[in-house]
This record gives sequence, C-alpha cells and structure tokens, in this order.
Amino acid sequence: MGRQLEADYPPLMRAQLDALRRYAEGHGRCWKAALRDEWIYASADPLLHRLRNSHGPHWLVSFRLEATTVAV
Repeated sequence: MGRQLEADYPPLMRAQLDALRRYAEGHGRCWKAALRDEWIYASADPLLHRLRNSHGPHWLVSFRLEATTVAV
C-alpha cells in the first residue's frame, strides 16, 4: 500500500490550523500522541475530531505545523 502525499488530503482551513496550533502549544512536544489518544476515545474538540475523519492518523504522523499552507 502506497504512502499518501500531503497533496492527497484536503487543505486545512484557517480555523483547523489555529486549533492545531493551540492544541500543540497546550500539550507540549508530545502533542501528536495526546491528540491521537483523544481521537481514539472521541474526546477531541469537534473541530480537531473532524480532522481525524477527513485526514486520519497517518496524516497526523507526517504533519508539520511549520510547513503548513492554509486554504483561503
């Protein structure tokens, strides 16, 4: 099974990127593991949980806040 590229996912909306940044700031260097756990237990903020549905856990592993472009 091939690896999906960033271009294979819908672009992030400004609100999604802002929510990810706030989450990362609030959870420190292991923020992805914390978010993944919240996704597993469906306890994430609804905006972040929608990212699980649209992008998924594999996307989260390769996601980089500093290299993200936003949809208009």
